[in-house]
Amino acid sequence: MDFFARQDLAHRNTRTLVILFVVAILMTVVAVNAVILIPLHYLSFQNAQQQAMRYRRPGEPAIQPLDWWQPGLFAVVTAGTLIVILGGSAYKMASLSGGGPAVAELLGARRVVGDTQDPAERQLLNVVEEMSIASGIPVPSVYVLDREKGINAFAAGFAPADAVVTVTRGALQNLSRDELQGVIGHEFSHLLNGDTRLNLRLMGAVYGLLVVALVGYGIMRFTAQVESYGDDDSRGWAVALAVIVLGALVAAVGWVGMFFGRLIQAAVCRQREFLADASSVQFTRNPAGICGALKKIGGFRAGSVLQNHEALGVAHMLFAGGAGGFWSNLLATHPPLEDRIRALDPAFKPADIHLASPIEAPPATANFGDLMPAAEQAAFGFAGGAPASDSRVGVACPPPLGPVAAKRVVAQVGRPTLAHIEHATALIDCLPPELRNAARDAFSARGIVYGLLLADDEATRARQLSDLRSEDLAVANVTTSLTPALASLKREHRLPLVDLAAPALRQLSPEQAGRFLHRLKTLIDADGKVTLFEYALFKLIQRRLAPSQVPSNIAAARYASLTPILDETTVLLSALASAGNPSAASANAAFFRAAARLGHSELRATHGPIDVKSLDAALDTLAVAGPGVRARLLDACAYCVTADGVICPEESDLIRAVAATLNCPLPPMVG
Repeated sequence: MDFFARQDLAHRNTRTLVILFVVAILMTVVAVNAVILIPLHYLSFQNAQQQAMRYRRPGEPAIQPLDWWQPGLFAVVTAGTLIVILGGSAYKMASLSGGGPAVAELLGARRVVGDTQDPAERQLLNVVEEMSIASGIPVPSVYVLDREKGINAFAAGFAPADAVVTVTRGALQNLSRDELQGVIGHEFSHLLNGDTRLNLRLMGAVYGLLVVALVGYGIMRFTAQVESYGDDDSRGWAVALAVIVLGALVAAVGWVGMFFGRLIQAAVCRQREFLADASSVQFTRNPAGICGALKKIGGFRAGSVLQNHEALGVAHMLFAGGAGGFWSNLLATHPPLEDRIRALDPAFKPADIHLASPIEAPPATANFGDLMPAAEQAAFGFAGGAPASDSRVGVACPPPLGPVAAKRVVAQVGRPTLAHIEHATALIDCLPPELRNAARDAFSARGIVYGLLLADDEATRARQLSDLRSEDLAVANVTTSLTPALASLKREHRLPLVDLAAPALRQLSPEQAGRFLHRLKTLIDADGKVTLFEYALFKLIQRRLAPSQVPSNIAAARYASLTPILDETTVLLSALASAGNPSAASANAAFFRAAARLGHSELRATHGPIDVKSLDAALDTLAVAGPGVRARLLDACAYCVTADGVICPEESDLIRAVAATLNCPLPPMVG
């Protein structure tokens, strides 16, 4: 299944979630009506009998008990139940509007800073960065659950641009690098497949169903705290008891709703875990990594259980089951560990689980650098107390992009391989150490981006720096200090460096981010023209900083065919053809190759300088096309830029911006 088919599957899973949620709401509404009407009917019947015995005179009609059919009561109870469930879901979704960071902070996770001195955390950052560059998605922020001893992890976010990867301290302490890479590969699969957006919606749905139980508990607590129930003590206490029983019944119904919530989690999530496991193996080409992690969970005393009281709500998005006790066996959100391991390793034997049991690591507060042998310190980048990135100097850079088979480009979207990881690792390793360190800090990361936009012309550069100093002297000084390292940077390494800086830049407040984007525009406009590199950089930064403004291609696609957007397609392909072909003849040939690939040979390229504003408007329109249309567009773009057998830097930069705008995670085109 390719990336775009998985996007369609995520869309269908969203519809399945909606259907199951509606069914759960209807059954909960029916149950609430029943538990309210039955006691009321019983009480009214008892009251009618008492009234008949005490006060009815001969010849007077008997007082009738409450009729079973009460449309007014049904309407009130149904409306109240819907308000509680939908209101609870809306409240939960509002609290999660911050995306992945909101989920991590809900569980008490701590964000890992770029200059961390914990070798295990630095190793985790390296693994996440390598996989991000290899898969073509923004580097997610990384969090650690310091108090959780179990081995677990999760990825969360509405889109890759606001995603986080969170691991437990137990995972950091007890997994080898290969095993950690296997776990992170599993979580990246969820990011690439669009699962994380569905997971957040599922959190809201489950919480809404749980709120009914909370209301029942509230009724019982409030009734039990009232001191007096009227002059007639016996009757008052009888009413109080009836209300408490009613509250208990509502709470029971709430747990019925919770059962359906758990059913929804299991129905939506179980098969996705097998897919994510398989994708991790495809990603790393190392089944022993993720298998080893699963075996250690099975043999570890703490297992994968989270102690946090929010564990039940996030159970469906964890690497392994995180809820203990009763809920761990009732409609489990994950397949059994043995089944997952056997799917990856047919020769697996259950006894292997205990053989893989990890040894308890030192407490998280220990000085890891002092506890580790010198050889291991060097492997972690800890030797001599230098930052992790300083230990990887002199590594050969990956070769420049050469001929790439166009038909393989779309096939690789969302399906990175070991070759992409190796390319990403080599690329990160050969970056100047000061740039790697600066990219992990929110303050100096801005200096990197500003420095990449400084003009070659001395007069223009001086004017740009003068404007920066007048607005922010400190950042201007950082920019100046990074300029020599940026000048030595290869062209094909510039945008990957920007991706490495994405987590740090996302720490900017909305006001800071707005000022940052405004300064970028000022720097770009300083020479009166916009190059393709400048446009691609700004587009990437804009997508990384403002994920809420990125159209949700999974949620709603406006265009199911190319016909309504042929004009925008022409603008895009014309820009790509002009970017890598200096002559009109070669540009026309590249354009025609792409148009023919789309089945629209009648299209004609527009000539002349690339109009960046028109290109930007065209891309924003194409971004809301359906998955199938976006697949065809990216395929045509690949045929366009590979028409001459070579991908030039301008073409590479532009197609990265195109892929990011279309929400297509494009790995490095390494052949």
